[in-house]
Amino acid sequence: SADMTMGAVTDPGELRQLVTASAGVKAVPDLSAFGYGNPRGRVCRVNEVEFLHLVYYHASQSPLSLFLRSHDSSLIRAHLTALRSGNFNVASVSQSGADLLVVSSLTEEQTSSITRAIALQL
Repeated sequence: SADMTMGAVTDPGELRQLVTASAGVKAVPDLSAFGYGNPRGRVCRVNEVEFLHLVYYHASQSPLSLFLRSHDSSLIRAHLTALRSGNFNVASVSQSGADLLVVSSLTEEQTSSITRAIALQL
């Protein structure tokens, strides 16, 4: 499976351990209110910075990527920042000692709304 090939973690207990170790977060963010679930995660690098990359799936939408790490003031601001990059909308915020970056093919408004909801869970 793709999970095995990519080394993605799917077990809920292991995912919880990964989010705690990578970002100091106590629970895997729940996106079920937006129809997303079944997260898979693995540690990866974005521009040479290590993040926990979680991918969430939806029955009728493209997958959504969530990147988490412990806060670094030089990377992500405390207030929500949104931008368009190619075919994707990207929203970022720092909350409760964690940096959060969401990448989706949804609208900027939807991506920002999901990012705010995740930040409240941190």
